Amino acid sequence: KQDLKAFINNEDGCRSFEDLEKEIINVATNWNNEESDKNKIWNFVLLDSSTNRGYGNSIFSAKRRCIIGKMQGKKYFVGDDLTVREEKGGIAFVPPVTKNVFLKQYSIVREDFHVWSENDAKAYKANILETLKDFGMIDSSDLKGVNNNE
Repeated sequence: KQDLKAFINNEDGCRSFEDLEKEIINVATNWNNEESDKNKIWNFVLLDSSTNRGYGNSIFSAKRRCIIGKMQGKKYFVGDDLTVREEKGGIAFVPPVTKNVFLKQYSIVREDFHVWSENDAKAYKANILETLKDFGMIDSSDLKGVNNNE
């Protein structure tokens, strides 16, 4: 818990995101979180530079809290006793699709809000492809195998 708190608060000397990520993934989910997954479309959203730099490589739940706070004009900090402190902050425009990702609106079954699961990623990717199809940028044959992650 102390390592997570230190990371969320961007304290000097905290464990790296990669170390925390591996440990959390092993404990919390069975998702195969290979390095190559980080550079796939289902792992990208649009954010203003301040918000993006503000949460860096935080875990999904910390990013989610940051995004929701930005929409409400709030900043959140984790205290030494792991209580969450709220302060007034600037409101940022969060594009609708980005907001929907963090609220897990693309997932038919909303699982754990603390992790971005493989099912969430596939649902988001399917929505992106469906939108491209609706705008005539791809056709139905391009959607073959979407649910199989091809």
